[in-house]
Amino acid sequence: MNLYFIRHGESEGNSKQFHQGENVSLSDVGIRQANAVARYFKQTKIEKIYTSPHLRAKHTAEIIAKVLELSTEHIEFLKELKRPTELEGLEYNHPKANEIKRIIKENQTSPDWKYSDDESFNDLLS
Repeated sequence: MNLYFIRHGESEGNSKQFHQGENVSLSDVGIRQANAVARYFKQTKIEKIYTSPHLRAKHTAEIIAKVLELSTEHIEFLKELKRPTELEGLEYNHPKANEIKRIIKENQTSPDWKYSDDESFNDLLS
């Protein structure tokens, strides 16, 4: 059995360089990227497509699945680590974002520590 891991196409957050939550869609570039991946795998025997519940990942998977004439299955544990909601919508280099990331980095070795509503290392394990 072969497993292929594909990251979602470029999202609106990626293109505009801001921190994003779960419900950010693909950019036009991301849609083109997903179609390119689908064409690349057109001659490959793929049996199933699994995706995280994040909108950008689901959209990428659905584009690929349509071309390959497959269905998708959303798997909760494939989602990214939950980051603090306070980061969402902030540009990558916004002073507040930098301060939050600095505080997180200072505390990252404490397995139960959280900034706010993010996931701790121990949360990730459960």
